Amino acid sequence: MHIENLTYKMSRSVLVVFLGPMGSGKSTQIKLLNNELRTNSIPTRIPHFKTGVLIGPIIKLLLVNVINKNEPYKPPLIQLMEKKPGVFRKTFGLFLTLDVIYVVLNFLFKIYLPYKFRHFIIVEDYIHNLLLDYEYILRSTEFSTQLSLNVYVLLRLLYSINERHVIFLDANLESLKTRHINRRDEYENMRYILMQRSILKNIAYKTTPKKSIIYIKTDEVSIEETHNIIMKYITNYI
Repeated sequence: MHIENLTYKMSRSVLVVFLGPMGSGKSTQIKLLNNELRTNSIPTRIPHFKTGVLIGPIIKLLLVNVINKNEPYKPPLIQLMEKKPGVFRKTFGLFLTLDVIYVVLNFLFKIYLPYKFRHFIIVEDYIHNLLLDYEYILRSTEFSTQLSLNVYVLLRLLYSINERHVIFLDANLESLKTRHINRRDEYENMRYILMQRSILKNIAYKTTPKKSIIYIKTDEVSIEETHNIIMKYITNYI
């Protein structure tokens, strides 16, 4: 696929966000897109934009062994919520505060500054995914006030990038289940994926202009065809 026009357009910055349920093929398509752009001498960046990494690992190490030794595996925060709700409220409140601070710093150094220096930025697990996680938390806990503040901050970050595009990859449940066959807790993952697909898609369409989002069912087309659809969208609309 020829992308000379895109090379010409790269006098401005672009942010391309890959969204979709786990197992929909985002990582594969990001690698293909990055390889093609770099082949055509377009400066790209793929920042590692993750959330919940400050105290999450510490909580997991402590709680899996201390609170729930003899029961089937559950996420550490769920264990804490069920066994010691008082400690959970304090711990999780701190977690939310630290998490949003981390996200802001992560955004400034890995997204905003490269964007200002006219890079083609490709990112997975972006702010939309954290908004999804907050929605999931709201269904299980009572942190609406603090979450509302966090959501406000996240939306300000999201809208601060003008030239942003969303590529939403999806697949049917059976395809996703097949791709998750080696995951540790299949039931929890499948339940989360069912919710993730609908809410994440809703967030994506609410926060992205219609002309700046594309939806692809990766179980209906091959990997190469998916890549070609993405490249056609990029060359025509970015």
